[in-house]
Amino acid sequence: MGPWADELGTVWREIAITPPERPVTLDLRDVTYVDASGMQILRQIYREKKPAFLTGSPLTESFAEQARRSTADSIEEND
Repeated sequence: MGPWADELGTVWREIAITPPERPVTLDLRDVTYVDASGMQILRQIYREKKPAFLTGSPLTESFAEQARRSTADSIEEND
């Protein structure tokens, strides 16, 4: 949330230029809260690189699923 979401966005812009064939993994295991700006960044990352999400609880699995589902929903809406 807040500054942490901004930091994730900054780091993502730096690594987003990695070759497309290079896999990306996001570790969400210690995440306890994702606000709207954080979810927006997770959706962007998922849309651009389709990363694997590491989750360790139903909560973090929910965050990962929201990022995946929201991306799919927006694609369906654009069709």
